[in-house]
Amino acid sequence: MTQHAAAMSSSHGTGDINLASALMAMGIALDELQPCAIISKNDGKDYGRFFLTPISNCGKFETMKLLDLWTHPEKMPSPVHPFAWIMAALKSRPSGCKSSADWLDHAHDHLQSIGELPAGFPRRMDDIPGMIARNPEARASYVLAFVHCRALCLSLVDRARRQVLMSSRDGRSHQIIDSNLPRHVRNNLIARLDG
Repeated sequence: MTQHAAAMSSSHGTGDINLASALMAMGIALDELQPCAIISKNDGKDYGRFFLTPISNCGKFETMKLLDLWTHPEKMPSPVHPFAWIMAALKSRPSGCKSSADWLDHAHDHLQSIGELPAGFPRRMDDIPGMIARNPEARASYVLAFVHCRALCLSLVDRARRQVLMSSRDGRSHQIIDSNLPRHVRNNLIARLDG
């Protein structure tokens, strides 16, 4: 959990784009102060980290409870729970499903295979919000919301401010440092990290 002192609010962070997208599809909003950051680890691998609010906009879903269901799907309260629908679509995805177009195609195939393909299924990302607005509680709406949110997360990663995750030599301390800081400021922060 990350605390943002300026807003006195908390957010939950995850580096799993599918988890972040699933939570967003349930109405969990991205943190307004820092929705996403690119983290560069010492091994040279970068990843996007998404920060989400503790409760859905409608107040029905809590992030921590959904995180528990993600980790322990056997605790799902019902097979007709919207989060179960999203997780079923994720579980059935074919290998190589990576791009937004791939995910939209998979949503079509998945919904068709279970007999839930709605008439007028959107074939473009821009058409998804309109379809969801017409029937917000439908299974297809939650699955399509996931697809749309995943595309949004990918675009956020592309635009995110570049940050570097630095670790102390003993590996016990970690700090995210903005790579846009002047070199002398970054070096000072790194020196403090190592004590």
